[in-house]
Amino acid sequence: MGKVVFSRIDFRLIHGQVVTKWIKQYPANTIAIINDTLAENDFLAEIYEMAAPSDVEVVILKEDEAKAKLDAIKGDVFVLFKDVATAAAAADAGVAFEKLVVGGVPKVDDKKMVTKAVYLDATDVEQLKAIAAHGIEVTCQAIPEDKPLKLADLVKEFS
Repeated sequence: MGKVVFSRIDFRLIHGQVVTKWIKQYPANTIAIINDTLAENDFLAEIYEMAAPSDVEVVILKEDEAKAKLDAIKGDVFVLFKDVATAAAAADAGVAFEKLVVGGVPKVDDKKMVTKAVYLDATDVEQLKAIAAHGIEVTCQAIPEDKPLKLADLVKEFS
């Protein structure tokens, strides 16, 4: 059974910061991307697989199969979500992760900048609170060198 050593929301999924900084902070032998759209697009999936370090396997999972397939992975797993809603659905489905770092969330519509590269709205904040209700530590942090913004402090900004 695999152990999720790190989970992150980042709309870019696998990219430079993930492969040069985050995976070094939280080494894993597998990167699991939970994303229905990507799981159904072999061409894009192949691009993400090529972007990962050569010694790290990439698995792309549909939301409804993520828990069972993650439970079957051996070794340490680094989980990536494209958005807050998918992370919330995974937490509700029982995907076991202890910590969630909200990283790259783009500015769209009326989202408010909460940290460098992280824009959220009230719905996102409510979903992050729901994730935390599962006993998951939630912070916002673009890169490992940044000071993490704790969920409690984020909630104050939206009160």
